[in-house]
Amino acid sequence: MEIIDLGLGYPAETLLPLEELRQAALHRLALPDRSLLQYAPEAGNASFRQTLADFLTRVYGVPVSMENLLVAAGASHALDLILCQLSQPGDTIFVEDPTYFCALDMLRDRRLRIVPIATDHDGLNIDALERQLQVERPKFLYTIPVFQNPTGTILPTERRQRLVEMAQRYNFLIIADEVYQLLGERATIPPPLATFDEQRVLSLGSFSKILGPGIRVGWVQCTPELIANFRTNGLLLSGGGMNPFTAAIVESALELGLQDAYLPRLRQHYALRRELMTQALVEVLPSGATFLAPSGGFFVWVELPAGIDATELSKAALTLGLGFRPGALFSGTGNFTNCLRLCFAFYDHTALRLGCERLGTLLHRYL
Repeated sequence: MEIIDLGLGYPAETLLPLEELRQAALHRLALPDRSLLQYAPEAGNASFRQTLADFLTRVYGVPVSMENLLVAAGASHALDLILCQLSQPGDTIFVEDPTYFCALDMLRDRRLRIVPIATDHDGLNIDALERQLQVERPKFLYTIPVFQNPTGTILPTERRQRLVEMAQRYNFLIIADEVYQLLGERATIPPPLATFDEQRVLSLGSFSKILGPGIRVGWVQCTPELIANFRTNGLLLSGGGMNPFTAAIVESALELGLQDAYLPRLRQHYALRRELMTQALVEVLPSGATFLAPSGGFFVWVELPAGIDATELSKAALTLGLGFRPGALFSGTGNFTNCLRLCFAFYDHTALRLGCERLGTLLHRYL
């Protein structure tokens, strides 16, 4: 039996814009400019950063300056670069509980002290954050404020304002992982967190979610002073700015309007898959199992009754040809053992429906 792994957190290959990138590559390689084959300045080539700034200004609906952008090899590299330059082993970082499990791995790699902060249906619980700030002061707070991974929540504007006020008052930096910012309708999504305070927020973005994961081009949006710090990173001093060849092809995709044309189609594909999954879950989940219905992003977060161990359940799921990610994986302290994360981005409608039916069969057995 073929496994339908609803835990996969990336897009289907059928959705990836091969033809658009072929056009972009032909356009860029037809130009006489050979600089894309040369080492790039540590922050990235100025031409690409300006084109990126123009694109973000347009799609965010708020001004973004090239002076506030540094090119990274995706958001994961951007996060590691920030930690490499600004943290020391033993520094305290607050994180949402639950949060992106690979980010937890990266924080552990840098030997940071991880303190979980509670979340709810609106994302980071600001009251819980304020209570923890009475006990200790972090150097950083890592948050995924839009279509949070794994829960799919969106941090409302009022909470964003309170969050940056606390960062100002208690002197910590906010690392905002905003890679899903463009995977929903703008009318329902607050502006990026950096809009609320450019001095305290470092915003991470990536073309991995809106063009293709294999591109490995992302960015950090922050103050020019912080970018000057990042430019002294040994990796960037040795190898230059990240992926100048691929960034130049992405630049053509932006200049030719290919990204602008592709993004609405991608959102529509994801919206249809998201609607199918959530409707299927309504039909197949037994009483006692609930889920948060997201309005964008990649993920659906399912909560089972207390006492159900999703890690053990995942082993039984394999016998039915089903995979998912257990909730404890997303917690630095092993919470959410009765939760699981599903992704609707990878499979087509038939497989999504079948996967949900298999989940329903599994849970009916255990509930």
